[in-house]
Amino acid sequence: MRRILFLSHLGADRASAYPVLQAKALAEDAIRRGTVPHTIVRSAAAYGPEDRFTTSLATTLALSPGLFFLPSGGTTPLQPLWIEDLATALVWALDEDGLVGRTYEVGGPEVLTLREVVELVMSAARIRRVLVEVRPWALRALFRLGEGLLPRPPFTPFWIDYLAAGRTGALDTLPRAFGLQPSRMQENLGYLRRQHWGREWFRRHTRQDGAHG
Repeated sequence: MRRILFLSHLGADRASAYPVLQAKALAEDAIRRGTVPHTIVRSAAAYGPEDRFTTSLATTLALSPGLFFLPSGGTTPLQPLWIEDLATALVWALDEDGLVGRTYEVGGPEVLTLREVVELVMSAARIRRVLVEVRPWALRALFRLGEGLLPRPPFTPFWIDYLAAGRTGALDTLPRAFGLQPSRMQENLGYLRRQHWGREWFRRHTRQDGAHG
């Protein structure tokens, strides 16, 4: 059966304050109004090699001078989803007719706070930093300052806004609807051990700046 398989995001809402989530919700509405069979998958934050989530965290931790600031103490709940589990679910969705016309919210098998995610990333990347609570507005100002000091900073104010609200779904959606048991985050972070993230950031951006010079 031909169908549209649309990858959306938890928190997609036309009334959202975030343009990305607004755009996802508008796309969902357009697909539902259409006549082509569809399946919509709203995903939690996915992570894996070359992502903009855990690798950005690892790089920012490596560049931080001893301290790492957590908005509101890092209490925001997250449900990180291993990229291979997400890819598997999407492939299976193409072959399962029972998923047509449905919207699913999927995430990993556990809800972790932002602080717990940062601690897992620090452990995997072998980086030690003191985690300090800070108000979101103050952290946003610090990162805006960082944008002026660092070319293409790894962690931007967008992430501060994004992580200000928890976005989680039911823990059993992937096993129940897709027959897939997702893996825990701590089992999949080996890729963070493969390089020195601060040195790699400077090496990459020095090379890019030289190429543009």
